[in-house]
Amino acid sequence: MKKGETRLPGILPCLVLTALLLFSVRPYLAREFWFDEALTLMNFAWLPDPLAVYRSYVIPNNHILYTIFLHLWTRLPDPGLRQDFFMRLPSLLFAVALLWLLYARFRRISGRLPLFLALAALAVSPPFLIYASAVRGYMAGCFFVSLAVCCACSFAGSGCWKNFWGYFAACICAVGTVPSNLLALCGCVLFALPFAGRGFPPWKRLLPLAAAPFAGLVLFYLPILHSFMAVCRIGEGWSDGTGALKAYAAAAAVSVGIPGVLFIFSCFLRGAKYPWRTIMYAAIFLLPLPAVFILAPAPFPRVFVPLFPLLALAAARGVRDCAAFCRLKRGGRRRIFYAFLFFCVIAGGILPREKSCRDFLSNVCGNASGDDFFYGYYMRGEHRPSLTAAHLKTMYAQGTLPPVYLSFASDPWPTMYYLLERGLQTRFLFDGPRGRIKELASGMLVVIGSGEDPAAVEKRFSVRLVPLFANVRHRVYAVE
Repeated sequence: MKKGETRLPGILPCLVLTALLLFSVRPYLAREFWFDEALTLMNFAWLPDPLAVYRSYVIPNNHILYTIFLHLWTRLPDPGLRQDFFMRLPSLLFAVALLWLLYARFRRISGRLPLFLALAALAVSPPFLIYASAVRGYMAGCFFVSLAVCCACSFAGSGCWKNFWGYFAACICAVGTVPSNLLALCGCVLFALPFAGRGFPPWKRLLPLAAAPFAGLVLFYLPILHSFMAVCRIGEGWSDGTGALKAYAAAAAVSVGIPGVLFIFSCFLRGAKYPWRTIMYAAIFLLPLPAVFILAPAPFPRVFVPLFPLLALAAARGVRDCAAFCRLKRGGRRRIFYAFLFFCVIAGGILPREKSCRDFLSNVCGNASGDDFFYGYYMRGEHRPSLTAAHLKTMYAQGTLPPVYLSFASDPWPTMYYLLERGLQTRFLFDGPRGRIKELASGMLVVIGSGEDPAAVEKRFSVRLVPLFANVRHRVYAVE
């Protein structure tokens, strides 16, 4: 065979995975910024240099290494694209790189077709697509966790210290993006240990693998330890730990799809033959349990997104084990089996986007205000803060607005972003960490959410509001 022909079987599945991802992610790239995304851009990515980004770890929204990448991305020449589309591309690049990396590293271990199906299920699932298009560091964290598990498996299998140092570097990058990625790195250790073969557990390899994530966390945050400890004391999260677990379980089930179901079957069919592997893979899925019940408040469900690539790898082994149990090595039955699974994978990516299924899953995950995985408020058609900015631009063509008060329900950060993007200059007032706004002066503008009651604002500030206009996202008033 020619050189190019020998490489085609490895490249073609990666190209198909990329095509599936790009086709599925299109509507997710078109959404407008929401609260956390606009806050990240305006407060951190727009800082003057990467060192300033590193030193400005004042709230968890600063996913430091990703924000530095985003800062550099903003310095690229203007491509003429919508900014809310252009700023989503870094996460998409990390998602593509993740799929290529996992397929290249594990295709011989998990089998080409089983791994392709598991990664395809991940690539078309709504939870993965949301974070593959988010202006947040979760997909970068998924990539670094994937890189860590690749190096960890190589180190566990060979004991080569070059692989360990690659693993350690990936750990630093993962926790330097989001400290909570420490949990997913524990999953990397669990996934890698069975690769050591006989003599399980391999203490000489287990201890370095287990210590590296914590050492990486200390190494990265020690120079800004005071800020790191202050952020830890903020205590953001979900008050309902059980609800966080339900949301995680629903998202994990959709992300691994039919391959995940086959993994469960494989645990019963061949679990006795590979007991340690089965226990380790099950433990990866259960890792959020201690985090939810020990920490108060419980972590946001999106914190567990970096576990999804590990669950996809476990699901691939389940597909392979089921095929082996059914003795589907070659021939027509094998082709029919994998063709049917591929059809199920595609259907599993489409079904959660249908209205009834989407609404059900969103209700399980916290509905519009709390859903991190399916149909949060920022995924809905009414989230159009740019409409308000466009309308105000027509009213104040000279580019200067009166001071503007924005309620929390109005989603102040993206609203401010789109006002500034339109070239509108003003002074913004909103309730925040620095305190609540005490009074509104005559002539000011008030922007509230479309579902808010203006009477509550009038009562709070003892003012009268004159309606100016309303749209699907906002109501805008002037203070009399």
